[in-house]
Amino acid sequence: MNDNDSIGAPATGKNVLTVGASENGKLQSPCDASLTYLPQTAKEQATFNNRSCRDVGGQNIIPTWGDWWPDRYPAEPIKSDSQTGNPQQVTAFSSRGPTDDGRIKPDVVAPGSWILSGYSERFQQQLTYAAAGLPAGLTIGAANGLISGTPTTAGTSNVTITVTDGRGGSGTAAFMWTITTTSQPTQLLANPGFESGNTGWSGSTSGVITNTTSRPTHGGTWWASFGGNGRTSTENLYQQVTIPASVPGGSQLLRHRAGHPRHAVEPEQGHVVRPEDV
Repeated sequence: MNDNDSIGAPATGKNVLTVGASENGKLQSPCDASLTYLPQTAKEQATFNNRSCRDVGGQNIIPTWGDWWPDRYPAEPIKSDSQTGNPQQVTAFSSRGPTDDGRIKPDVVAPGSWILSGYSERFQQQLTYAAAGLPAGLTIGAANGLISGTPTTAGTSNVTITVTDGRGGSGTAAFMWTITTTSQPTQLLANPGFESGNTGWSGSTSGVITNTTSRPTHGGTWWASFGGNGRTSTENLYQQVTIPASVPGGSQLLRHRAGHPRHAVEPEQGHVVRPEDV
């Protein structure tokens, strides 16, 4: 007997029916030879050499207790004992008696190793994905169906995705994918941030466009201010620009600082000025 007197409370109780685990009586354990998914755990990968059930001909490779748990079962004979095949033997992981007063435990055993059961729907087949008509620059992952990449050409593509399970089953999905191009806005203003002083601007430029440090700028060192200074005055800044025919309209956002008698404005980058905005 190996590892005797390893059973403990409450299983050692006199009036307790203790159930232990015996090895399965089957020396071989078949698996579905049509399954192509690979072992999932490190122990299984080592035993099966990372092969599928189909690769091993529909028969599981039975490891020893020491193969999977060398730290727990380092000594013979359990170390080299097969995990299944001897129903008269208690499994390595199941505690056993006798108790300290000599009673036999466990009272009843049932197969507890390599028990066959249903498997998850997830592992009934290995799905493979394929795509036809993807936009140039995109690819699909055959194992996970993930479409990735960077489109290189604008246009509309009719895409068909096909998935197969390796057992004759398949499914498809079709959709239209349109790739459009984007372009950066073109700056039509000359010297939009006033950093070149009056360059490009007409109107009341003298005293309006300034680099004085009396007030902070939103960026850079130059700015424009339309004053009042407690008296009536008329000031303006403008540029003549040509809006491309492809542009549906133009606008200019003017920023001003609230709380100051003089309003400082700075044209936003990438916009065109309309007289009504000023």
